[in-house]
Amino acid sequence: MVVRPALGTTSAPAPVRPRPPPESPCSSWFAVVGRSDPAINAPSHAYLWTNGKMTDLGTLGGTFSQASAVNDHGLVIGTSLTAAGTTDGFAWAGGHISALAVDGATARPIGVNERDQVILTTGAAAQPGQPATTLGWLWRAGQRTALGTLGGQSATPTDIDNVGAVFGASDLASGDTHAALWLPRL
Repeated sequence: MVVRPALGTTSAPAPVRPRPPPESPCSSWFAVVGRSDPAINAPSHAYLWTNGKMTDLGTLGGTFSQASAVNDHGLVIGTSLTAAGTTDGFAWAGGHISALAVDGATARPIGVNERDQVILTTGAAAQPGQPATTLGWLWRAGQRTALGTLGGQSATPTDIDNVGAVFGASDLASGDTHAALWLPRL
């Protein structure tokens, strides 16, 4: 990815009505994700609702999960408690859930596009005399790529389009924050 300062303002592309999967007998495909309590007084789990059927997506070993987005291919992203009691991001597809942790740091998924690319952030707590840092990442099929910064310590992606361009903000070496655009290498 190439990181560049963004010029002017950008807006997210308009939502597109999902197309049905090729194997679907339906004329339209609609999916909803979120969290639901599978039983009274039970911890919430992430779910995917399609064609009138709700699928429990499970957890990363903990007792709670929550889905936040889904693309047209059914790739779901969200957060979950792990067996160790920490929170981490996940990607779920075809019945399999995968942690998005980067080098042991907690990941928070931000968005997913139609190329099954996920943008996420990881953060490090502030140390004495140092600010907290946030780093942006691009994840696809289990591979993570750091987005980089504009010379500062932090970068935060906020959206990704279907070409793979990532929009967000990054710190400059001066400490100021500036809009940023990460472009895929074509």
